[in-house]
Amino acid sequence: MVVAGRIVPVLLLGALVVRRWEQIGPYVSGLDGGNWFAIGRRLFRDGGATVGGVYPPLIPVLLSLGQRVADALLVAKVVGIGSFVAVIGATYVVARRDTNRWFALSIAMTIGLANALTETVAFGGYPQNYACAFALLAAYAFARYLAEGRRSSLLGTAAALVGAALSHHLFFAMSCAMVAFIWVVWLTERPKRDALIARTVGMSAAVTIALACVLPTFIGLWRAGYAPAANIAQYDLVTAFQYATHDAPFFWLGVMILGVVATACSAARRATTIWKVQSALLLAVLPSFLLTHEARLIPLLLIGATLAVGAALHAYWVQYGKTVRGIMPALGMFSIPLLLWVPSDTSAIRSFAHYRVLDRSLVAAAGWLDIRHPDGRIVVRDDRRGWPVGWWFEGLTGAPIIVGSDEKYLFFPSERDRARLASRFFAPNMSTRQVADLAHRSGVTYLVFRKRDWIGWRAWITEPDPQVRVVFDDNEYMILAVADQPAGAA
Repeated sequence: MVVAGRIVPVLLLGALVVRRWEQIGPYVSGLDGGNWFAIGRRLFRDGGATVGGVYPPLIPVLLSLGQRVADALLVAKVVGIGSFVAVIGATYVVARRDTNRWFALSIAMTIGLANALTETVAFGGYPQNYACAFALLAAYAFARYLAEGRRSSLLGTAAALVGAALSHHLFFAMSCAMVAFIWVVWLTERPKRDALIARTVGMSAAVTIALACVLPTFIGLWRAGYAPAANIAQYDLVTAFQYATHDAPFFWLGVMILGVVATACSAARRATTIWKVQSALLLAVLPSFLLTHEARLIPLLLIGATLAVGAALHAYWVQYGKTVRGIMPALGMFSIPLLLWVPSDTSAIRSFAHYRVLDRSLVAAAGWLDIRHPDGRIVVRDDRRGWPVGWWFEGLTGAPIIVGSDEKYLFFPSERDRARLASRFFAPNMSTRQVADLAHRSGVTYLVFRKRDWIGWRAWITEPDPQVRVVFDDNEYMILAVADQPAGAA
């Protein structure tokens, strides 16, 4: 019975993971995965020379190393689904500390079914999910360290904070805020003077080590002129919440409200690990969300609220045992994942389809360029939605790519400068002679685009003396070589 009790959670959570793996398909969705590959190439001096800005290195390094020993698309899929597993696993670990395995399973399954988690995988935000998991584990380990004073918990806190620092700068900041909040809550328990001094010093050491790891990233972001992309920064509070919870917005709003209420009503249990973690997730992160409208913070809030509701129902169940009053909240907790499965599954299918840009044609075009290693730069036009698909070309080829994009999707001035240059090549009424002149002045050898996204190529190749030549055409992607450049063969 004990073995079965341990296997069943693994099987149920595994079924959800397998379902997401199946929904991803042979080609990962999203744009960001290509960017992480490109940044990894730059770190190893294997391309990515035109990548804009600076990012925490953990996921780019992991993808780049994986790309050296296995197929890049498989590596991206494994790392992507791994980020999904990391958040679910971290949630289960935290919940299991102060609830039984069935409540912990229901809490973890509920979070696994949240659109906020799946959508992050869908658009390629793997660092965000890993950093979310690290933030959870940092709060959990630190709460245990304050309660028990064990060195292993302090080391776990430091390791999780370093993981967050190397994964995502925003989530690292939230991790530090959560640790500070938990420390303040602990002070209300009136610890002994020796414990107060020793554990405060331990906390300071852990945070200092993590700060040393993230400092190069923060300096790089500042020097590169980092600013949130306009499509994110323009969200108001309601839009940000709806974006992250569009699978079941009223359900998650209800969970948020109940979570805050449950946390406030159970303050007497603040000595428990789960209370410290859930309150940190809610009360340390919520002010930042209210102030910035940052949709990327929603997963932390949903996890905190779900932990709070689950812990409250578990406490009720423990108090009333196997009576009707005790069984009803247990059944309610266990039924939530069942009720969420269908809307979550439908939302996941839509998310992966919405963000999908990588396909066989793009991979074939990137492979053609990678084999030829052109000396000049390559302009990759944005797709019909203005998305910077050139990130994938840069990640898969290591070639110097000028990435076309709607500027609202970009974070750095250098990226926006290159996007403006790319758009000049595809300006209306541009002749191929003008294109060739611009290409020679900017060191460009090839132009890449999806044919259905830009039909101006038809006028170009029918000019009396076109200055571009078709060197690759699979009825999806087309590559044009500027005149006087080696064309090769498609």
